[in-house]
Amino acid sequence: MYKIEKLEWDTNHFGISIGNLNFDEESNGEINQYDTIFAKIETTRFDIIEKLENEKFHLKDILVIFSGENLDGEIDSNVEILEKNKLQQVLKLCENAFLESHFYKNPKLKLKKVNALYKRWVKNRFLFGEKIYIYLEKEKVLGFLLEKKLEKETVIDLIAVKKESRGKKIAEKLIKNFISFNKQKKMTVGTQLTNQSAIRLYERIGFKFEKSINIYHRNK
Repeated sequence: MYKIEKLEWDTNHFGISIGNLNFDEESNGEINQYDTIFAKIETTRFDIIEKLENEKFHLKDILVIFSGENLDGEIDSNVEILEKNKLQQVLKLCENAFLESHFYKNPKLKLKKVNALYKRWVKNRFLFGEKIYIYLEKEKVLGFLLEKKLEKETVIDLIAVKKESRGKKIAEKLIKNFISFNKQKKMTVGTQLTNQSAIRLYERIGFKFEKSINIYHRNK
């Protein structure tokens, strides 16, 4: 197989040893030293996928990546940039908001810890100065979009809408605000293959399919 790198942050957070498969280096023989190993590989790499399955890796998720440039954005008066006084509302919204993700599909990763992972994810990004768009009604946060700036592109890293407020096009309004501020750069977003409503939304806005990635887990 391939080299396994220890994920220190994940290991400390979940309290079990977690590694990540690195496909660019030769095996270091540590596959049985970890409680859980993650592996991400493009869906078209059937040669590697067969090896993963032979080593008892199990498919947990298929991430579909979309990209777009010069899309039509739109400013909405209900969308603002998150400030500290609304942070707790955003963190509360993270609970059980990403149930389609691979973290929730591994019984070794406890639900409480997975919810806490997303809260820490958002809080850390906010503290590091990443932009978070929020949708407000009567001072209540009904949805948010976390932006991540890379050298050559801008990413929609996370997006969530309060369960009771779905169906009001809040996600669409958040995305179009995001587009308004990033029209000149390549924009990318990923979602689970099982999240067909999100896929239809991204395609309707103008994002195009770029690639898909299989996410595997191997538990000891």
